[in-house]
Amino acid sequence: MSKKLFGAFCIAALMAFFAGCAAAPTPSDFEALDLYPKIETGECTPKVDNFMVILDGSNSMTDAYKGQKKFNLAWNLAYRLNETIPEIPLVGALRAFGTTPCPFREYTELLYGVAAYTPEGFAGGLKSVQAPGGVSPLYLSLNAAAEDLNATQGPIALIIFSDFMQNEEITLQAVENLKNQYSGRICIYPVLIGNNSNGKNLQERIVQTAGCGFAANGDEIYANTGMAGFVESVFLATAVRAPAPPPAAPPAAPLDSDGDGVTDDRDQCPGTPRCATVNEVGCWVIKGINFDFDKADIKPEYTANLNQIADCFNQYPDIIFEIQGHTDSKGKAAYNQKLSERRANAVMEYFISQGVARDRLKAVGYGESDPVASNDTDEGRAQNRRVQIDIIH
Repeated sequence: MSKKLFGAFCIAALMAFFAGCAAAPTPSDFEALDLYPKIETGECTPKVDNFMVILDGSNSMTDAYKGQKKFNLAWNLAYRLNETIPEIPLVGALRAFGTTPCPFREYTELLYGVAAYTPEGFAGGLKSVQAPGGVSPLYLSLNAAAEDLNATQGPIALIIFSDFMQNEEITLQAVENLKNQYSGRICIYPVLIGNNSNGKNLQERIVQTAGCGFAANGDEIYANTGMAGFVESVFLATAVRAPAPPPAAPPAAPLDSDGDGVTDDRDQCPGTPRCATVNEVGCWVIKGINFDFDKADIKPEYTANLNQIADCFNQYPDIIFEIQGHTDSKGKAAYNQKLSERRANAVMEYFISQGVARDRLKAVGYGESDPVASNDTDEGRAQNRRVQIDIIH
């Protein structure tokens, strides 16, 4: 075609364009599902910082599909996407290609961004789009997108609404270039408008080449539930929750280190021999060894008890014991002191006779100084005439 003929054709097309084809499509009825509660509750977290939508306005998008132009379907999908994106911090952009009245011109334009995303700004870009009619330079938009996104930081989602009736080789090369330039940062989500098998094949190869993203069908995401699922998959990630802590182990049973039947948390006399008889706080209780008034003789009824104690002593050859003698308050204190010593020695000698080493025993008299009962009664004085045993170490 000569330049003159080409120019005349484009002028005629431009006149037709301004005669009524330039207006953006009208949004179809749509009530978006709110995804933000999933973020508020911690179920999901944002997974991208930037996104760009590429809208195909080439000549093939003027073809009818399910009763309307494919371009109108693509435009409405972009509109519904904008309505569904939750309120999260994003950098957004919108680019179209083929939106020119001249059918032989390769054309792409940035309609919105790259800027801090607002639904109003994105919608304004959609409303400014021209009618479809040019050739199909998806590769041109992809190359331009590489420049558009150059200043961004963080993960990028690139969403393409198209019938993918494109030159396969140069399109895939542009995808490869994007992948290399934004290595590990960009995922591509091609959305097929229509049902052309060649377009579907290219759509799938775009995903394979990009190595990140997925292919979607425009019919399946047109309703609000499908669009919500698509937006959630592209923009959000399931929150990683810390594993629940294991149930607390039941508290360990308190130890009884010395084996006397009283646990360590209550034992006031740790290290008591296992053969000893202890009280409620773990201290060795010796049944009273009482004496007649002014006597140091061991009564026969106490020998069985003393034999048991001697056996216990011999089970613990490293322990040293103190034999403590006591008296009542009758008589002079000096006399009572000597009497208490005789009583202590009498018991010590009995233990020695039962095989307890002498160097493990110490006899001490305490006189009348440490009564355990009142010296005002016969019963009390009888209790005070006694011998006790204590562990030295």
